Amino acid sequence: MSAIITPTVPESFTASRSAARRLPATPRRRARHVSALAVVLALTALPSVSLAQRNPKYQLWRTPALLRGANVAVTPTQRPTPETFSTLRAAGANLVQLSADGIQRTDSAYGDDTVAATRLATAVKDATDAGLYVVIGMRTGPGLADVAVEASTPGLQSKLWVSPAARVAFAGMWKRLARIFGPDSMVIGYNLIIEPLPEAAVSGLSTCCARTADSALRSHGIDWPAFADSLTLGIRTVDSLTPILVDATGFSVPAFFSVMRPVSDPYVVYDVHQYEPHVYTHQGTSRNYPVGVVWPGGRFRYWRDENREHTLGVDFLRAVLSPVLDFQRRIGGAPIFVGEFGVNRQAQGAAAFITTETGLFNAYGWHSAMWIWGPFGNMEVTAADSSASDPTRRSILSAYRAYWQGVSGPR
Repeated sequence: MSAIITPTVPESFTASRSAARRLPATPRRRARHVSALAVVLALTALPSVSLAQRNPKYQLWRTPALLRGANVAVTPTQRPTPETFSTLRAAGANLVQLSADGIQRTDSAYGDDTVAATRLATAVKDATDAGLYVVIGMRTGPGLADVAVEASTPGLQSKLWVSPAARVAFAGMWKRLARIFGPDSMVIGYNLIIEPLPEAAVSGLSTCCARTADSALRSHGIDWPAFADSLTLGIRTVDSLTPILVDATGFSVPAFFSVMRPVSDPYVVYDVHQYEPHVYTHQGTSRNYPVGVVWPGGRFRYWRDENREHTLGVDFLRAVLSPVLDFQRRIGGAPIFVGEFGVNRQAQGAAAFITTETGLFNAYGWHSAMWIWGPFGNMEVTAADSSASDPTRRSILSAYRAYWQGVSGPR
């Protein structure tokens, strides 16, 4: 059992990581961050100031709306290249979230996946070489199926939520990752699980309604914040500084922050995923989301509000995001990261929607990473879009670039 829980780190993993170029802050870069922080920290509660000052990685997250970038998938079918990251940096982003498979397998043996480990180490190196801050996020691992697969596969339930052995192995995997990547000054976050979905472990439970889901999970003895706490405690035995990113359950949609409970670590960032309303952002992908809703002014029925009719506009977005703002205030102002957001190209007014939504993120002081940079479906954005024949592709890239270029990142 011990060999399964704490396996030796694959030689290829450590070798490829040790070759990565570390990018410590230069005096000029440090001066930029300090000058930007001077005003912000003066307005922040004293306990948070002292914590941030002791932790340069967390200091970045405490600077409102500083970190802006994109997700890049690191999976068997999505293998980013150095150009993936250099073009993202050139477009103005300063952050990438690596949405990655775990370095241990999902099945009950929980053995090492040396291919996934090498793939992740290479992506981290390429991203930091490009001058991007990095968040490492786990899509899979011991007992954990990819949420996109789990949500679309009837009867598939991740054993992580019900198996103590899987939880121990998953915690061990995160300790190994933290031991390897923690010393890198450009790795500034560990996203414990991308869109945790314990609701799949409860037969018939919908992700419509946060309080109903929360009650059902509690009745089944499933407590995601408590598990996140235990994962964090394990990481802290080998890495005391790298911030921990924690999603809500229910795909981490804004509504589920109404029942979210905080994690006890002082260096936590909370991650919300914002695709509401899906009838707009995902239109054209299925019969449930037909093309036709426009931004702004489109009328639609919102399933999370008893199918009542709404008008698509900034007031709707403010209302959708309000549970996250309320949560942030309730727990004393911890940083918020919009770890995924985006819109299909088929949506009329997509570029203007992005501009309005990112304007709200700025107003709230939130960081963000759009979905997704690279060839990955209807929300994909790449550097090649700047010369695309499709004007929608060009306008969407321009909207993201304008947003990213509002902040000076690592140089």
